[in-house]
Amino acid sequence: MDPLACIQLGGNQPQTPYWFGRALAAACVWSATGYCLASPWYRSPPWGYLSANDFLNRILVFPYSSSPESLLQNMQRLEQLSGKPDQSRGYADRKLDLDLLFLGEEIVNKKDLQLPHPRLHLRNFVLFPLVDILPNFVHPLLQKQLHELKELSPDMSTVERWMD
Repeated sequence: MDPLACIQLGGNQPQTPYWFGRALAAACVWSATGYCLASPWYRSPPWGYLSANDFLNRILVFPYSSSPESLLQNMQRLEQLSGKPDQSRGYADRKLDLDLLFLGEEIVNKKDLQLPHPRLHLRNFVLFPLVDILPNFVHPLLQKQLHELKELSPDMSTVERWMD
């Protein structure tokens, strides 16, 4: 069986719902089976910088049969198509941001790719939608189920369902 890829979607621009749709369609193409599971939509404040625009967040999960590097490249191409700003000077408003959270239980520690995502357990905007679809998945490094990580999260920001 192919490992499950888990991607976090975020964005805080008027075009974000459109780009979430593009990401869902792309994930179905990248999927080893052509199927993709999507979490409910969530709304959260910006994380790591100030903005008047709240973020929309969502998780996509699908079986993936190639390398994590090839998936990351596909994700980065989609972000570039959306016009994602250069983040070398820090976080900024954007239409689409994609983060690869997991690829099954694979552990990768490279300069440009870390799996599992090193900060996912610190961010409510990731944990809330993630627990909706994979509550009992065990984090390969922390050895805790995702619902436990949500309960232990130090993030005090408010995350709420935006649309089902």
